[in-house]
Amino acid sequence: MSNQLVDIFSKTGFSQYITQNVGKYVKRKKLLKAFDKAFGKGSRKHLALKCKKVRGIAMLTEIQIHLKKELSDISEFKTLFPKEKIRIHGTCPSQFKIDEVSGNHKGLPLLFNCWSPKL
Repeated sequence: MSNQLVDIFSKTGFSQYITQNVGKYVKRKKLLKAFDKAFGKGSRKHLALKCKKVRGIAMLTEIQIHLKKELSDISEFKTLFPKEKIRIHGTCPSQFKIDEVSGNHKGLPLLFNCWSPKL
């Protein structure tokens, strides 16, 4: 199932935005807007961006997306968000660079993580 999620995610406008900006500085606000555009207004509340400082530069190294607990139909990514509100936190400042991790899958430039809470 995780391979299927990555495949579906890699075909989204948000994934294209990330791929087009690998190695570049982006504003967090603009990246969140791209996420909402791809998955619907307010979907950014299900997203956590994780950054690490590398030689003084904030680098986006991980994207975490909170999904609903039951994933029976995963044909369209935006239908996978839960209705309940879970507060998730990122660690990225207002501007950061998108890191490229070698050996990535499907052209995704960083660690892509989806998780569901144990309710």
